[in-house]
Amino acid sequence: MKNLIFALTILILSTSAHARSIKTFVTAEILSIQTQSGSALSEQNPIGGEIRMDVFHRRMGLQLNLPGTCPKNAMCIWAGPAPLNYQFEVASETRGACGETIIRSKIQPLEEGGPLATLTVTDYTTLVCKYFPAAWVEAELQVHGFINEVHTMTAEKFQ
Repeated sequence: MKNLIFALTILILSTSAHARSIKTFVTAEILSIQTQSGSALSEQNPIGGEIRMDVFHRRMGLQLNLPGTCPKNAMCIWAGPAPLNYQFEVASETRGACGETIIRSKIQPLEEGGPLATLTVTDYTTLVCKYFPAAWVEAELQVHGFINEVHTMTAEKFQ
């Protein structure tokens, strides 16, 4: 009986340790951002950031870093404005014709009281065709307002 209890305890502990080792949160560093000319986002001139995927909670995040105003070759205490952080719930995950993973968000406010937006992330690390994309991950932020805006980003692989 003691051996059975010991074996069950080991089995439960090894299962929970294995479950904790599964990655549920990944990020991809943004390499380039193309904002729509004349948009509010283009005026803020984002200079980088990251795309975050929370697989367990089915959420996506987009962080866009904004430039500081410290003059070149000067030492400034203030590092710059806080990054823009947007959170989206995942609506669907599909495969493209070449096996790429396409993840689309629900349409939701970009920020409280702000315009509606969607985020589409395409992960090319699952490609099966002999096609080499410009980047491993691409993201498209669509802002649905008085004037619709489309902003695109390229990023490194999710890690």
